[in-house]
Amino acid sequence: MAKDEMKKGTGPGPTTKAPQVDNTPLFAIFSEAAALWPGDARLIAAEARLHRYIWNYNEAIRLYEYLARTAPNGEIQRAARLSAAEAMLADVEYAAPDQRPDRHPRLIGARDHLNALLGRSSRVGLAVVLRERVAIRLGEPVNWEPIDAAFETIVGGNYAGTVGRFLDRRHYGQDSTHDRVGDRVRITAKGGAEPPEQNGLRQLLDEFFDSHAGHKDTPGSDSDSAPDTSAQLSAADAFVREEDLGQFTSELLGELLLTDFTSAELLGGLGKLYLDRAVDLVTRHHTMHGSDPAPDSGTAMDAAGHARRAYDCFDACRVLQEAHGNESIVTKFERGRAITLGAKVLHSPDPFPQSLLQGRGPQIRQAFFLLHAAREHSVSRFNAVCSSAAWENNEVQGRLGLR
Repeated sequence: MAKDEMKKGTGPGPTTKAPQVDNTPLFAIFSEAAALWPGDARLIAAEARLHRYIWNYNEAIRLYEYLARTAPNGEIQRAARLSAAEAMLADVEYAAPDQRPDRHPRLIGARDHLNALLGRSSRVGLAVVLRERVAIRLGEPVNWEPIDAAFETIVGGNYAGTVGRFLDRRHYGQDSTHDRVGDRVRITAKGGAEPPEQNGLRQLLDEFFDSHAGHKDTPGSDSDSAPDTSAQLSAADAFVREEDLGQFTSELLGELLLTDFTSAELLGGLGKLYLDRAVDLVTRHHTMHGSDPAPDSGTAMDAAGHARRAYDCFDACRVLQEAHGNESIVTKFERGRAITLGAKVLHSPDPFPQSLLQGRGPQIRQAFFLLHAAREHSVSRFNAVCSSAAWENNEVQGRLGLR
């Protein structure tokens, strides 16, 4: 009976005990290695990644920030800053307010790390996405126009079709349609000289592509021993940094999406950004009015629209991941979370167009299967987060009379 209920998405909810894993033997190996190679940057980075993997955020952040100060290689320092910022944001995202009293200082710290990366990181796309997500949580404005425009061009509910047409045009030199995605990339201003702001954007983009084309970290390479020259800023760098870098991030994100449109990491980050936008909209309404928005209200429609965009991004990640293997558990989790939020705000078992999800039964139950799969293949804190999301999904199903 319990197994049948689980398959239908109508079970009693998540289990009360999350499976645990003893990581002590792994950390013992790191301790032995540290005694043999004290202060080795790559060893410290590997230990920090393990702490992040098991959601031990405090220790991961401590190690990443130590690397950002002490690593002999500029690229390792920048990677550590990015990882520290991502861990800070994840810690805030999944911790209850009473469990994270230093929420605001932690977000400020993440933003400081990201601001230092925007001009000189080979992963500037992820840095830009994280910065916009931090801005939402700090209550700062986000310029959505270039982000939404790039989303509609690249993802827009039919990621595989849109990108397939563009890739076909690049391979064969022509496109049978009038919608040429490649023509949408806006690097220079039309009609005359570039304004200073556009020049700053070009500078950031040039550095992004130069780092992608010419830099690879390999053991024993010159990059490991060369001194960090990132502090030696050109006049253009100085201009961009003296101005508020935040003014460029939204437009830069749009440009990067138009250019690096097969990056699952970038698309996944964009999906989380849209999901944050939806949650923020509902939270603001609840703070002002003391209740969730009515299902037929403009606020609910907008929040569901943002959740749909988030789902589209996560589904694009699924397409890319399945092209090389299997969809990741994290992507399943995010897809299930986006559907659940849409169903909750619209009070509908099918919040998205039917063409987005091919399967049996209401979309809210398909979301449960996704969340259940993530829960069954996770441990520790991520398992607890998946269980909480599955419980919320069951609660929404109960409100809709499906349980």
